[in-house]
Amino acid sequence: MNKNQSTAAQRSFICSLARGRSMADLQVILAPAFAVNGNAFNTSATLNQNVARLTKTTASKAIELLKASA
Repeated sequence: MNKNQSTAAQRSFICSLARGRSMADLQVILAPAFAVNGNAFNTSATLNQNVARLTKTTASKAIELLKASA
């Protein structure tokens, strides 16, 4: 088990903040968070699949980005 994996609470909060936004919008908003680990936001995957790949640090960054874009 990867101890640096994002927590369930972080993933749930990201999904709730992302509700009502298109995948294209989320790709633009969350690109900086995914780029930290050299990952790209996969538009063919679901939001949950994308969020599951985040570490605790990048999940925190994603939450900040989503809050700022509200």
